[in-house]
Amino acid sequence: MSIVQAHTVLLLCLTWVAVAAAQPGAVEQDLLRGHLEQAAGLVPHANQPGADTALQSLQADIAARRQAGSEALEHNVEAATLLTGLAPQTLAQAQRLAPDTAVVQAVLKEGVTLSFLLALTARRNAEAHNAYQHWRATVQRFEQAAYLEELVGQYRSFVRELETQVGPQSHKEMPAKTFPFPAVLALKGQAIDLEAEIARLGYQQTLRTVLNQAARAFFDLQFATQARTIMTANRDLVAQMEAITRAQLQAGAATQVDVLKAQALLARLDTKQLSYERQRRNAAAQANALLAVPPHTLWGVESAVALHDQPGRIEDALQQVRTESQEVRKAAREIELMQTMVRMAETMLYPRASIGSSQLEPSVGAEAGPTRTAMAAFPSMPVVGPEAAGFGANAAYIDELRLRVPQAQALLDEAMARTAFLAQEAHYRADVSRREMQTLAQAVLPRAQHALAATREQYAAGRGPFRDFFEASQTHLEAELMHAEAHRDLHKALADLQDATGTTVAPLLVRLTK
Repeated sequence: MSIVQAHTVLLLCLTWVAVAAAQPGAVEQDLLRGHLEQAAGLVPHANQPGADTALQSLQADIAARRQAGSEALEHNVEAATLLTGLAPQTLAQAQRLAPDTAVVQAVLKEGVTLSFLLALTARRNAEAHNAYQHWRATVQRFEQAAYLEELVGQYRSFVRELETQVGPQSHKEMPAKTFPFPAVLALKGQAIDLEAEIARLGYQQTLRTVLNQAARAFFDLQFATQARTIMTANRDLVAQMEAITRAQLQAGAATQVDVLKAQALLARLDTKQLSYERQRRNAAAQANALLAVPPHTLWGVESAVALHDQPGRIEDALQQVRTESQEVRKAAREIELMQTMVRMAETMLYPRASIGSSQLEPSVGAEAGPTRTAMAAFPSMPVVGPEAAGFGANAAYIDELRLRVPQAQALLDEAMARTAFLAQEAHYRADVSRREMQTLAQAVLPRAQHALAATREQYAAGRGPFRDFFEASQTHLEAELMHAEAHRDLHKALADLQDATGTTVAPLLVRLTK
């Protein structure tokens, strides 16, 4: 019994004594003295623990868990972990500029680095902020569980002294409703602890996802910018050759067909250049959506980025999936939560050997106190078993909860299989892109550049046909675009692999240039 409950009992006893004293002869002096002694004995002393030390211990444990959750929220270790590798000044700048949308738009127009984009996304993304607030609200349930049970306990003690067992007893609760109170509070603490852990992992998963989405959008933006630059350089070269072809046509050294081919090639290059510009705007709009700024916000020339690419074994990636993936860890916590819910339901709804303490704590009423009979504390009660009609609904509810445990296990297996597949696919795509880049850089591009230079010189001197220059320019253009695309695909595959293993591309950033 808590101090508030004891004081309530004492106040009721003193009030009853005062009323009785106002009516001489109504109550015997020995009975009054016995009730006073009993009330005084219920008051906890300062130098000795109260009668409900189990409840106080559980409340202290819940308060400690809530404090730990509040500290984790305050320091936001999850965001700091996912942003590992970013410079402190970058994080500080993003924190300072993030609240003002107009300032963010101005910064994007000037051009940003990938590290600053990641830091800015962590501060401004609405989905990540919502997941953080959900985690924060879940942590508050610790305090709700502790104080709600305190209020219910006070109500029990109040009703206990008012229950006189006079009149019809149809309002009595069934014994099936009884449960041992401290055990349920302990299970509630465990359930809330698991819910808070699931909410924390959910926030970490959401933040990880949006950061890697921002990185992929940045890689698409960078590829579109690079492709547009390649197209511009190639168009300038073709425009020069088209001018030479027209001059040769006037001199009789070229044909009208060569001029038409050159002009058709210029038109195709103009179309491709416009397509890459639209692709760049689309990638910028995707990043703008993650930053919660208008989609039409313009971006300046972004800084080049290189990721640390050290090929690893697929076995190591799969092991990291099992230990670090938020999806897998959340599914495992869901199993523990469902098991705790089943235990709580069994504790609250299954009938007990004795009446225990129900939600309203109906007492023995007038028989309480020093004059109670020998069996007042344990009155004869009807035996309640699973076959009782009032217990059937509870048994069905518990059976339903039990079915959710293997369901949660199946979800864990599915999360493990899906995440492992994503990691393996990303590992495969990174390996393919890596080999593609190596082949293009070492074998294709040097030869294409040499062939283009040779045919250009020969055609300008009138010693070769325009067809040779046309084919050489197309081969060189395609090789350059394929190399840029393979570079983009490698970066996106690395981002997907980081995403599957529960982290971001931030630790892979090795070089940023303006």
